[in-house]
Amino acid sequence: MESDSFRAFFVVNPRSGGGATGRHWPALREIVAREFGPFDFALGASRGDSAALARRAVERGYEMIVAVGGDGTISDVAAGFFAPGQPRPIRPGVVLGVLPGGTGGDFIRALHVPRDPAVAARLLRGRESALLDAGFARAAAPTGGEAIRHFVNVADFGIGGEVSRRVNRSSKRLGGFLSFLLAATPTLLTYPPREFRIVIDGGAERQVRARGVAVANGAYFGGGMCVAPEARLDDGLFDVVIFGASRRLRDIPRMRRIYDPHRPPGALPGAETFRARALFAEATDSGPPALLDVDGENPGTLPASFEILPAALRVKRGGHSPRQQPPAIDHRGAANAVRS
Repeated sequence: MESDSFRAFFVVNPRSGGGATGRHWPALREIVAREFGPFDFALGASRGDSAALARRAVERGYEMIVAVGGDGTISDVAAGFFAPGQPRPIRPGVVLGVLPGGTGGDFIRALHVPRDPAVAARLLRGRESALLDAGFARAAAPTGGEAIRHFVNVADFGIGGEVSRRVNRSSKRLGGFLSFLLAATPTLLTYPPREFRIVIDGGAERQVRARGVAVANGAYFGGGMCVAPEARLDDGLFDVVIFGASRRLRDIPRMRRIYDPHRPPGALPGAETFRARALFAEATDSGPPALLDVDGENPGTLPASFEILPAALRVKRGGHSPRQQPPAIDHRGAANAVRS
């Protein structure tokens, strides 16, 4: 007889949230056992263990792999659903679950999973799940060669890569919002506009002058910034957001609107959005390598390519009312000009 819940393996990142996940795991373990039921688990011993542990659990036949940590942990665990460098999952029916922790919580917000561990553990019960998209990125590795990453939320380059680098060098003990705000503010004041060539869906080419470009599967990144309010996790498309070259001081207060998911179109100065299934980007100026940020990590630099993987992951979501399908944005028309 089939169990009422999936046979689950929990991948715990004890370093997430500045080490808080590791310190609280004994108590969390008791909560999960009480609210969800029996499960197996492993603690990552070093950075990068989460993907390997998840992949091993997938290969051993577990039905659900639960990431215990923040956005980076979720991304790494999701990457473990795939063989290295491959765009399709090893076992398509395996479910990704989340027990929140860590600093940012941006993908958790998109999934409508509550921070309360008891409520989050109860949401893992049952056999309901949803098919969501994932991203597949190839970039220039820092040590040469190619860096290949799967991602579930947002990849970006330019100013976002620099902010991510600063955040990852900090302790993150102030939490997601303040950690990202303290890194973003000086970067916003000093990061210069860059010249990028982008190719949309293998066809239309554009030369853009911008401070950064976000390739969004989910709506949020950077500790609560709603970079792409209309992004959906299940539409088979990226929302690509180009942040224009403006560095005017009067624009900085208006940038706070990036935290408002209900802002009207055009509320962010110099920002433009279009949709795409694939994107290639390279820097065409003489500046330093443009850093890439993939789900909060810095795997490499431009040139890079990004491909949507439709319905690639089966995921446990929180309860919410389905959003209305957003109006289509014609990405072909976006090839004409950048609004700045």
